[in-house]
Amino acid sequence: MARPRGRDFNFPEILARRQEGIEVPEYQRDYDWKRKTFNKLVTDLIDHALEVENQLNEPYFLGNMIIQKNEDEGSVYLVDGQQRTTALMLLVCAVRDKMIAHEQFRMAENLHNNLVIGNNGNFRYSPKPDSDTKHFLGYYQSFPDINSEIVFTESINEDGMHAPRVEDFTPQRTIPERTEYTIEGIATIRMGQTVECVSTNQIFVHVELEEDSAIEIGETITIGSQERTTYQDNHGMDFRRILSKHYNKAFNFVQNYLDDYEGPEGQYFQRLYNMLTNISFTTTEFTSVDEAIYYFEVLNDDSNRLSLSAGDLWRARLETLRRNNNYSLEHRTLWKTKFDIIQSNLKKDGSYDHISEFMWTWLLSRGKRVSKRKTWSFFGELINDQKGGDYITGLMNTLAKESILFREIYSPKPIDPEFGGLFALSGSYKQHHPLLLNVYASYKNFDDDENTEYKQPLRRITRIFSYLILRGFILPNLEDKIASNRLYAEVERQCKNVWQWPDENIGDWTNYITTGQPNRERVVQFIDSFSIWVSQMVDGKPFIKENNRPEEVIYENEWSQNDCKLVLSYVEWYMRGFHEDPTWNSGLEVEHILPKSPTKFTEEEDGEGFKYWGEFSEAQHEESVNLLGNRVLLPDGANKKLNNYSFITKRNMNQHGYVARSASWKLVWLISEYDEWRIIDINQFGELYSELIIHIFGNPTFVSNEIQIEPYNDYIETLQEFVDIEIERLPVDEEE
Repeated sequence: MARPRGRDFNFPEILARRQEGIEVPEYQRDYDWKRKTFNKLVTDLIDHALEVENQLNEPYFLGNMIIQKNEDEGSVYLVDGQQRTTALMLLVCAVRDKMIAHEQFRMAENLHNNLVIGNNGNFRYSPKPDSDTKHFLGYYQSFPDINSEIVFTESINEDGMHAPRVEDFTPQRTIPERTEYTIEGIATIRMGQTVECVSTNQIFVHVELEEDSAIEIGETITIGSQERTTYQDNHGMDFRRILSKHYNKAFNFVQNYLDDYEGPEGQYFQRLYNMLTNISFTTTEFTSVDEAIYYFEVLNDDSNRLSLSAGDLWRARLETLRRNNNYSLEHRTLWKTKFDIIQSNLKKDGSYDHISEFMWTWLLSRGKRVSKRKTWSFFGELINDQKGGDYITGLMNTLAKESILFREIYSPKPIDPEFGGLFALSGSYKQHHPLLLNVYASYKNFDDDENTEYKQPLRRITRIFSYLILRGFILPNLEDKIASNRLYAEVERQCKNVWQWPDENIGDWTNYITTGQPNRERVVQFIDSFSIWVSQMVDGKPFIKENNRPEEVIYENEWSQNDCKLVLSYVEWYMRGFHEDPTWNSGLEVEHILPKSPTKFTEEEDGEGFKYWGEFSEAQHEESVNLLGNRVLLPDGANKKLNNYSFITKRNMNQHGYVARSASWKLVWLISEYDEWRIIDINQFGELYSELIIHIFGNPTFVSNEIQIEPYNDYIETLQEFVDIEIERLPVDEEE
């Protein structure tokens, strides 16, 4: 990597790096700073302006920016720093507009010309093309609509240069030389020189009168601009909420500080002007986008949310190729279309970008194990300007197709009895994603309702990982667990077998990344092989050691929602006799019977502690609420309906209560038989669940093609020991 150049600049110098202004590349996300972060920056800047007299010697330092210069295009791209720069530009616009509102016209115009608009009339700072940020920030960057009238108090009867008297007026913008104005049917007027933003009652103009016309006393010309109206007319957009909220917040902050300022208004605004025009940055500059992004990634570890995601980096890679005229326009257009498809598949919920997870999963599904932070480098080997256009097109077609499959893995649909296990695994445990992707990819028409061949291998992988997780969770000693790196290595080995990679070290591994699909027979073989490996790793190891009761290890520990969803969905399915018709055809969620946040008495109410759960002290609640015995499965959405009400209310509630759900949900039926819910009941259910978990997950056939576990009806007598109610048997036809 070439040695980067480091320099320091103030804000105007940064924005003047090139004639067209500084740009944000397309792969960057839109502006998304939180209100708290924005408010903190604005108040810090204003405080600095009012507290520091000499801003030139003691400027506000706003950190480092990473810049990539494209010498061929003459462009300067902001790789790191767009969130700060956008926030800062919103503050600049708010300060300028507040200056205008307080008739500080010359200062407002100077601020506008130094930081917002360039000599060529373009904005100095431009967010990525066709983005919400660009359109909405552009509105605020446009100078506010203004009008000033010039009223003649002397008449003009002949062409030529004149210096007529006019009524006092205060121009709000500098009038450029030789600007023409028209008095309809009377004259064309051209200003003879720039009229500065000062009060005046005399102007210098060049007049060309229409035939037999004269400018009479009282005639007017209007000077000014309608930049914002014009901008909005051209873009036809509504306000993007985050930008308008932050602009309005900055506008109000400027006014609030002014209200408290004890000096003259002009002095206050001059301090803000001095602060904004002297803000200091350091820059690290590169000529290669690859090197700039790599350097940015090195500076930011995984815990730093400023780090670009793999999706951002992928966008950068494609944008680099799309600017390469050595590829045909047809190819470059198709690549953008395919990436848009990938993005739409992996950002459907609008809140989280799954592209990074998909890239890592896709590589591992092909047998290439890399850390998630290095996916950018490896995709650089896959997609670069040394590859042919047809190769890249084939790869993008494959990725677009498999992004649909990956969405099914990450957000499974409740169409299978093992949906609960798959859903829980998808949320928290990533190692199985590459294996599932190979299963789906080997059944291209998996979304055909009549094609269910993929379900059997899908279920087996789900059970294998559920088995691993539960055994690992219950085994007390770390040395008895399967370390993640060993598991990843085995997944990598299995995936290499599916794609038939050679055993020797591969120099150019990209030759083995094909645009085809794995063979179904090899997929079945690798599942059998993987099952054997898991059994060898886990079988023979007891659930616990040293004479501890195994159920104590389970029910005395706090459980996460995903782990509860994982085990209880299998318990529910087992209690249904492994019946094929899933209970959760609309999804499922875990309900805390004793609520996580029980309603407390208010100061106005006569009572102490919990309003509906008075039998629990706060200490007892903290000890019991996240135990396994305090959980039960319910259909998606029921948890919100039950809210934090008392046990009896939750049990008897129409439609959503435990009694109403008991016909379809076996665990809920057990809960509905109780008249109260106490600590002893939570412990009893913890023991019951523990026995069932050991019974199900302790059976080696759980990871085989067919589960061979003692039928639920034959096991009821054992379970009856743990609870005070009588457990009903399943109907014979359902068990069969």
